[in-house]
Amino acid sequence: MATNGRTVASVDPDVALAYKFPEVSFAYDERDVALYALGVGACGADAVDDKELHLVHHRDGQRHIKALPTFASLFPNKNSNGRGIVNVPGIHFDASLLLHGQQYIEIYKPIPSCASVVNKVKVAGLHDKGIANG
Repeated sequence: MATNGRTVASVDPDVALAYKFPEVSFAYDERDVALYALGVGACGADAVDDKELHLVHHRDGQRHIKALPTFASLFPNKNSNGRGIVNVPGIHFDASLLLHGQQYIEIYKPIPSCASVVNKVKVAGLHDKGIANG
């Protein structure tokens, strides 16, 4: 619903929390893992930094590069086609006012540098922080 060019927010928590995102299968490889590491600053200060080089390059018999644990934060985006929560039934709002304030990931073992994944995403909770005036 729009008023004067602005979307009026409305939320039906029962509908939103019951929404089932479709499961999505995808694969990633060492190139994706290395590009992510470079994108978040690995080897940015020193291209051959021993503390970070293993994130982007094989060296000294290393069979695989190491994936940063935060690489898993990209996985939910595979289910959203770039639209994320904007298309969830029961949630209607002006997306330009959205602030992504928190994300939670449980990691039980190191993330492999290449894998096939079946992604299951859900809305776990909704918190209205209000609108800042000013």
